Amino acid sequence: MSLLSLEGIVAGYGPDVPILHGVNLHLDAGEIVAIVGPNGAGKSTAMKAAFGLLNIHEGRIRMGDEDVTGKSPESIVRKGVSFVPQTENIFPSLTVQENLELGGYFSPRSHVRAGLERIYTLFPPLRDKRYQKSGCLSGGQRQMVAMGRALMPDPTLMLLDEPTAGLSPKYAEEIFSLVLGINANGTSVLMVEQNARQALMISNRGYVLVDGRNRHEGPGNDLVRDREVAEMFLGG
Repeated sequence: MSLLSLEGIVAGYGPDVPILHGVNLHLDAGEIVAIVGPNGAGKSTAMKAAFGLLNIHEGRIRMGDEDVTGKSPESIVRKGVSFVPQTENIFPSLTVQENLELGGYFSPRSHVRAGLERIYTLFPPLRDKRYQKSGCLSGGQRQMVAMGRALMPDPTLMLLDEPTAGLSPKYAEEIFSLVLGINANGTSVLMVEQNARQALMISNRGYVLVDGRNRHEGPGNDLVRDREVAEMFLGG
């Protein structure tokens, strides 16, 4: 049984102009799954639909055997899902630690303390900067704060929307390594990425969306080696 599945999803940002046209995808416990494709393909829309941020016109979203179609983001969070949006994903006027503590808002204080230690162990650069304003950090470190806050409740599933967007190659590589570490610690990951080749290489499986529809799917390494996928979406 899949941890998360989107079944025939038709959704968009208004009632008359759907962005997704019957998208199907699933993620099993323990997996990293990447959604890739050209700009405007509906990648981020699919992730927002999964998190309850959009109205679903057709289809259903399931977590395990439960239909969660139409559920609010708050109810999705309480089912063990965290979401890291691409932009505006930290509070720049708050310190690193204050941002992280917000991620444990619903948790007992003892769990927050344990969560902070867990995050500082996973993201060592944040420990020394925990009392600095998050807005003063580098782009890569801000992304660590955003991911760390999402991990504070110890989610079963993390949704990452373009985690390496705007980062230098060095920081992008570091973020991908952190995704692997997060997954190794027991959190499944669904990731939208423009850096398709690297995302697929660290993923168990991948989906290629084009014009809001499924075009290709399969094991990440197989998609990287697929001639059509490589020529059309991976730069040859």
